[in-house]
Amino acid sequence: MIRKNILKIIALLVIGLAGFQLFVSHRLGTSGQRLREVEQRVIELGKENRLLRANLAHQASLAQIEEKARKLGLEEADLVFDLTLKPALVQN
Repeated sequence: MIRKNILKIIALLVIGLAGFQLFVSHRLGTSGQRLREVEQRVIELGKENRLLRANLAHQASLAQIEEKARKLGLEEADLVFDLTLKPALVQN
């Protein structure tokens, strides 16, 4: 009688552990797939980021700004004033 109960408990433990191992294996497999997807997305975003930075550098260049200003009808000034404040000379 005791031997049958011990065999039932061992059988339940083996079935339970096999089920747990199957569950863990499945989780690891799906986690690995998700990790690969995230890594691929990081690579794609890195490429997009480099392209956007290059585009921003091009758009912010002085030549581009000057061209856009000309298209808006702006032109170079004939007379330029320096409005910076100069420190007063101290006389002793």
